[in-house]
Amino acid sequence: MGMNMRIERVVLAVAAVATAVNVSIAAPGPGSRYATDAYPGFDSGEDLPKPEKKSPSWFSFFSSPAKANASEQLSYARACEAAYEWRAARNAYDALVTHWPMAPEAVVAQKALADLYYTHYFDYEQAFEEYKYLLDFYSAQCDYDSVVRRLYDVAQVMREEGKKIGFFRFSNATDVRRAFEAVVRAAPGAPFAPRAMLIAGELREEEGTYDKAIEVYETVRNIYPKAPEADEALHAEAKARMHLLRARTYNRGRCQDTIWFLKMALETATDSAARADYQSWLEEATGFIEREAFQAAQFYDSSTRTRRSAIRAYEHFLVCYPASEYAAAAQTRLTELRAQTAQTARPAPAGTNAVEAAAGTEPAEAPEPAKTSDTRSFWRKAGDFFASYTWRSRVPESARTVFVPTFRNESDVAEIGAVAARQLLREIQREGTFKIAAQDAAAIEVQGVIKSVSAQQLSYNRSSDRRHRENHATLTATISIIDKRTGKVLVDNRPYQAITSFLSDDDTRTRLREASGRLAEDLAMQVVDDLILFDWEK
Repeated sequence: MGMNMRIERVVLAVAAVATAVNVSIAAPGPGSRYATDAYPGFDSGEDLPKPEKKSPSWFSFFSSPAKANASEQLSYARACEAAYEWRAARNAYDALVTHWPMAPEAVVAQKALADLYYTHYFDYEQAFEEYKYLLDFYSAQCDYDSVVRRLYDVAQVMREEGKKIGFFRFSNATDVRRAFEAVVRAAPGAPFAPRAMLIAGELREEEGTYDKAIEVYETVRNIYPKAPEADEALHAEAKARMHLLRARTYNRGRCQDTIWFLKMALETATDSAARADYQSWLEEATGFIEREAFQAAQFYDSSTRTRRSAIRAYEHFLVCYPASEYAAAAQTRLTELRAQTAQTARPAPAGTNAVEAAAGTEPAEAPEPAKTSDTRSFWRKAGDFFASYTWRSRVPESARTVFVPTFRNESDVAEIGAVAARQLLREIQREGTFKIAAQDAAAIEVQGVIKSVSAQQLSYNRSSDRRHRENHATLTATISIIDKRTGKVLVDNRPYQAITSFLSDDDTRTRLREASGRLAEDLAMQVVDDLILFDWEK
């Protein structure tokens, strides 16, 4: 008989749960989630305090029930409330829940206690906790939907009123955000759940955690794609992405991701005001990329680089960003560089040395050679200065097929060996003298070892809250060239050094990794220059 009664109670409890949460849980609707699911951007459920059931404490003498049973205690508490004896009523309701938690009256008392904090004491934080306790321990016995609705209403008031400390109220975005997160977890299928989640994202922004806010907005769009809040979340996410783009040091990956997102938003948005924002932000984000690309081209246009490298950099910029605000300046400088190259390439008249002919002056004392410990720099500059008319090696046809294996990486920058090899292949293809071939068909093999990649701080902007630092990045490598036709090592571990500069905040390592592509490009240009200038007749 006892076993049958227990089974009957279980069946009744399951039925009560199904009835109580029919709208919010059992049938949440398409696209909704269950309370046990993880919500990106929310605080982890595992990190939140676990609900604890009320129990008598060592000082229960002062909070003991006034009556002998739950029914009489409930009547006593109601009488106190009717007589406006608020403190006595509050203590009586709480004592009932604490000492008779399994009694049917406990559900009524807990609801009355929460209402008392909400409507009389105006202690919204405590009211929220009491309503949450009702859902945690009496979800099957209470009106689940109405309690969750009240939970949402209290969270709204908490946001508007702030946290009460004594007679004062202060903003407390973190506690309020967690309240809205609790609402979503309690009833993900409720009609107000998308709004609660959207507000949680807004509160993340108030806390300054924009990355988390973006995750919340993405979740709103994914879970509630047809809700009106989905469009609001799209706009809020775009705005948050732009905030991060402006506030942090230039990050090409983040910038490109933001551009992709804004293009997607333009394609899907229907509101004209939102579309205008997306278009404006897209132009701004594109400007960040264009400025960085133009500055990179200017970096190669210096006395430490070959003219060919600068020409190539400006050509690449104009191909990628022909409509940029920097396009005119890039074109002007490119024209100047091409004119200088053509002038230096003109054959010298009889009886005149090449330096004088290129300069268009009378014979004069030869200029003092540049002081450098790197003989490669001299030959690259000389080859660029005299072009194809003097000192330029002629690569035999039989040596114009090249194989480039992945460079060995001894640095602490991941995958830089593969990046450097790919960049060298691209530079070989772009320059055109050599052709890429398979290992068994190539005449020449270029082997490389990346020895180190490092950064040195050059300057520090103390006036900026973002603490921008200008850094000097250096890549060191050794290159070997093998003639596979004869097995002869033409160049044995020749040292190379590539440099670039970049701005960083506190995450120098990440910014250095992002600058490694420019380092690999610089290294590739040097190696190809030396391949062309190599004395193949020796």
